[in-house]
Amino acid sequence: DDDDEDDESKPSKFMMDPDHRLLLRSAQPLLQSRNSAVIMAVVHLYRYAAPTNELGVVAKPLVRILRSHREVQQIALTILASMMANAELRSTFYVYLKSFYVRSDDPLFIRTLKLELMCCLTTESNVSLVLREYQTYVKDEDKTFVCQTIQCIGRVASAIPDIREQCLVGLMTLLTEDDETVVAESVVVIKKLLQMNPEEHRETIQTMSRLATKITVPAARASILWLLGEYSGHVPKIAPDVLRQLAKSFCEEEDIVKLQILNLAAKLYLTNQKQTRILLTYVLQLAKYDVSYDIRDRARLIRAILMTKDTKLHKHSKHLFLSNKPAPALRAHFERKHEFRLGSLSHILDREISDYLGLPEYPEEPTDPTLRNYEEKKYEGFGNTQVTQSILQTGDTFYSDDSDDSDSDSDSDSDDSDSDDSDDSDEDDNGSSSEDDESDEESEESDDEPVSVYGGSTTEEDESDSDDSESDSDDDSDSDSDSDSSSASPENKEKNESEPANTLLLLDLDFGGSSSTDKKENTEESPEATTQPASLLGDLGGLIVGNGANKVGKEVELLNKVKGQGLQVVSIFTRTPHAESKAVNLKLVFKNDGPNKLENFEISDVEESMKFYKFDPIACIEPEGSFETNIGIDFEDALKNAPFDIQFDENGEQKTFKLTVEPCVGEFVRGASMTSEEFEAEEKKLGGMNRSEAEVTIPDDADDKVLTVANLASVACESTERRYAGKTISEENLVLVTLREGKIIVSSENVIFAGNLLKTLKSSLSS
Repeated sequence: DDDDEDDESKPSKFMMDPDHRLLLRSAQPLLQSRNSAVIMAVVHLYRYAAPTNELGVVAKPLVRILRSHREVQQIALTILASMMANAELRSTFYVYLKSFYVRSDDPLFIRTLKLELMCCLTTESNVSLVLREYQTYVKDEDKTFVCQTIQCIGRVASAIPDIREQCLVGLMTLLTEDDETVVAESVVVIKKLLQMNPEEHRETIQTMSRLATKITVPAARASILWLLGEYSGHVPKIAPDVLRQLAKSFCEEEDIVKLQILNLAAKLYLTNQKQTRILLTYVLQLAKYDVSYDIRDRARLIRAILMTKDTKLHKHSKHLFLSNKPAPALRAHFERKHEFRLGSLSHILDREISDYLGLPEYPEEPTDPTLRNYEEKKYEGFGNTQVTQSILQTGDTFYSDDSDDSDSDSDSDSDDSDSDDSDDSDEDDNGSSSEDDESDEESEESDDEPVSVYGGSTTEEDESDSDDSESDSDDDSDSDSDSDSSSASPENKEKNESEPANTLLLLDLDFGGSSSTDKKENTEESPEATTQPASLLGDLGGLIVGNGANKVGKEVELLNKVKGQGLQVVSIFTRTPHAESKAVNLKLVFKNDGPNKLENFEISDVEESMKFYKFDPIACIEPEGSFETNIGIDFEDALKNAPFDIQFDENGEQKTFKLTVEPCVGEFVRGASMTSEEFEAEEKKLGGMNRSEAEVTIPDDADDKVLTVANLASVACESTERRYAGKTISEENLVLVTLREGKIIVSSENVIFAGNLLKTLKSSLSS
């Protein structure tokens, strides 16, 4: 009895189905393939159908294809990262850690994936190797890559407590870097690490508190203010002074910084009411009239809790503001990805794409193994079995000569099969040189021209690209079956040559990549085939999202030729996208009306607050000559002037002129395409303070006037309203304009921008 109980307590051994095992065993040799798609298909099979302890066989082939093209690398690295997100599968890839080191020629998206993999594979045994690599990466010229490396250092430090102090010291050294983005990312990571053990790092908190007024990146400044408020007991003298300095610049700060200033004032009021009571009242008064409703709501909440006594919330105010917060869990990006099928487009983009098909559920009952046992059947062909068997025995073509002769217009009433047999025998015996030459010419023409499948019956030899003259003559023949009818007539040749010219093939489309000689050859061979793709490309190139893009932007003279001593500068808003997505594209036209040659044009003395994307230096502008170039300016969707200096040389003398680009609110938007239903849904969301309206007389040419002053797109609707939609170029805030019954309505999340656009449109419609 005891033995029976012991047997029942033991776990039952897993027995794999024979067909299942046969599938895995048969697919394993395919891992040696040189085709990366084959290897990935086998990896998918083993990932979903093989036991976990057998996944080690796919590790080496996956690492091997990382030497392929960057597109293949991205897919393979994404699959590896998803597999390593499962802690049970990481042990398989520990030995391949050095294969994921970042190379100097790797693009940014490959570097990001390799950093993720290195971070997942970091353990206490190999952490020294990984940190040595990270030390090299933080010195890279690509600051985006440096910021990603800093994030990985924070994740490694949070996962391995023994090296946390070492990582903090290394991150503190990065605070002296000149690049603000690197400093900001270091501050954010240090803040998360300090939350894990703040008592041991008082000096670190004091050092970071001194950077609160020096760092200008909003995210970094907000992180420092949060640390000051949370651990104000460690810096009792520094925190009130930081609040005093930031209260002066409260109106100029970003929203994320304003919220943290309010939180800091509330926390210091609870711990040091004597020094911070007046500061709290001053900050709350400023926030009361702020543009953002989030700031106003937060100020109203803090005022109600702290300033209104004899309430339950006031009694528990310390629990609300000064409660202990848990340390954040720094996890890998791929641990938060959705469970999509490996290698699918949804898996790469981390969002479900339309027509995505996931894996089906595992069946509860196994399939019948007898399904793969099949009876081998002999080929019987089509139609008459006896005729087919005779064809297979004699080795003739698949289609009999009866079908060819039945389609042709023969004049004889005799038996077709007998006449064809006799003709074929005559053709085989005929060895004249003239017939051979004709058949060779026909074979060359058939190779050059695309053969229509529906033009007539073809033979097996034709499908295998054979040059047999007998089969060519049988296919092209439309006359009586005699020995001289094997060659094609000129009329039939012209007919066959005209068929592919009327067919629009994808291979015929020229997208601008072919050379001029290739285009010339294609035109000589088939002049008709090039006309259709050209018109098609013209139609595709004319597609424009916004109706306002068809209008000419505002043209302003920045410098006249009198003040410029012969130089005239004109600016034009092109309404075309700039290389920098947040910049407004501006065309500058330089005209030299003077007698001397102007050289070495360049932009200088640009304000630091403005983001200018300059043009390349202009070498020379001859007298009576002109030059056009483009610059980009990020106005940040605000009405502020953009001053800059133009510097050039004339007869060895350097001259400088100050120019100013005045903002035009209608040029700060880009047309957005949407349906009437989408417009109505978005307009309902933008209510209250986000909506500005005014009364105006709507003229008949309202469409033309609106699209002239603003780069918007018209929205079709069935009602009498006129609707326009767009997005601001810098912040991509949605802008909706509606004209209805003597009223103009502008809706946008940017309240100031909506008010300015309303004034511009009202002025244009009233003129």
